[in-house]
Amino acid sequence: MKATPLPQRPIGVLSSLTTGLDAIIQSWWIILFPLALDALLWFGPRLSISDLAKSMVNEYGADLGDVWGEALLEGAQRFNALSLLGSTPLGIPSLMAIKSPILSPLGNPLMVQVSNPSSWMLLFFAFTIIGILLGGVFLGLIAQIIRDGQSDPQRLLRLLPRYWGSMLLFILIAMLALVGIAIPIALVLTLLSSLSSAIAALVLWAAAIMFMWAIFQLVFVVHGMLLREEPLRDAVRHSMKIVTFSAFPTMILFLLLVGISSGLGYIWSLPDEGSWMQLVGIGGHAIISSSLVAATFVYYQDRYRYWQELSLILSPSNHDGDKRQ
Repeated sequence: MKATPLPQRPIGVLSSLTTGLDAIIQSWWIILFPLALDALLWFGPRLSISDLAKSMVNEYGADLGDVWGEALLEGAQRFNALSLLGSTPLGIPSLMAIKSPILSPLGNPLMVQVSNPSSWMLLFFAFTIIGILLGGVFLGLIAQIIRDGQSDPQRLLRLLPRYWGSMLLFILIAMLALVGIAIPIALVLTLLSSLSSAIAALVLWAAAIMFMWAIFQLVFVVHGMLLREEPLRDAVRHSMKIVTFSAFPTMILFLLLVGISSGLGYIWSLPDEGSWMQLVGIGGHAIISSSLVAATFVYYQDRYRYWQELSLILSPSNHDGDKRQ
């Protein structure tokens, strides 16, 4: 009986990174998304909440304490509500959203104070939702480039409402799950801390590890929704399968992503925010961040292909026969 040949092994982590970079270089226009967002945050108006933070510190300063009050004021001084448009990891990557500049080479930008808490909450939700919509366009185009070798804006616009809805639903469910898990854990820790601080610390560490593992299981949900155009339920299921199937290389991939993003992010931020040299950092960040995003799609696509083909060989009767429509 002729042995069934094994499928071609999946692409490695380093090859995923280089393939993602090549894809972005060939479709260079994709970096216009992070470039445009960074230009808006650098040169555009600033929606500041510093006055709102001052009123909060004046009213609740005794409860916050001096350290927390000063930290709140300092953070609010640099915060620009428009930075919520870069809702990473589901949005457009932005260097200026992280750096939060208060100066530009053109001088001080227009400052608009958001002093009303209700207005701030409205802006928070509006910009976050819009940021996820823009992220759906950015990530959807990258998914098309990796999957098909070219973009199809008309198809993307047709499917964008579904992408957007699935991404919002994913975030909502994740937040509700986090709250539902955090509350009983907090109650248990409060009870244990009154009995033994050592046991409470041990339980806290165990809960943190379980939480990180749960988050890790879901790192490819968006990839399934955009690359394979799956509903949220199937995207979650397949993300968990791929992570479990390739746990170690997937962990290496994301450790490299964090390391590269953090290291180069520090370098890109070295120029003074009031200097035109910051353009070098913005350009470098746009290229590298887009390439890293593309690398995750490359990795997921080939790992899914390998897992599916191997499952068909090992358990043909149990294979779910998932095909992209």
